[in-house]
Amino acid sequence: MIRRVALVLAGFLFITGSLAFACSTCVDGPAVISFFKAECNACLKEMPELDKLHAMSDGRFKVIGVSLDDQAAYEKFTKSGKVKYPTTRYADWESKDKYPSAKYAKHIPSIIYVGKQGKVHGLAMGWFNAETMEEQIEPLVDN
Repeated sequence: MIRRVALVLAGFLFITGSLAFACSTCVDGPAVISFFKAECNACLKEMPELDKLHAMSDGRFKVIGVSLDDQAAYEKFTKSGKVKYPTTRYADWESKDKYPSAKYAKHIPSIIYVGKQGKVHGLAMGWFNAETMEEQIEPLVDN
């Protein structure tokens, strides 16, 4: 089953240093945003954990996957139905020079913890289990 989501993630605005982040999909609540590539072993290992986190969220926060793959690889990934949480493709990744802090997403998997109004509260690189990610997002849910 193809899992696509109509997210306006092309509106990412990264500002180096403060990690300020504008994300129109996260304005109404906290989110865990995972940057991945379909052929990345650590990313594939983390995906079931993100599925668990998505199930644990009970609507309190969002879990969103952002693929750094090209269009063909992303379409193949979505057709595989590997994940239950919404994903999208970071379409401007090919133009990463336009984004001064796109370096944060070069190390995959990478997780960005977003609070209310789209403010970034943390960045983590490497794969994590669902419980660890929940510990990071939980304070952002309550505030």
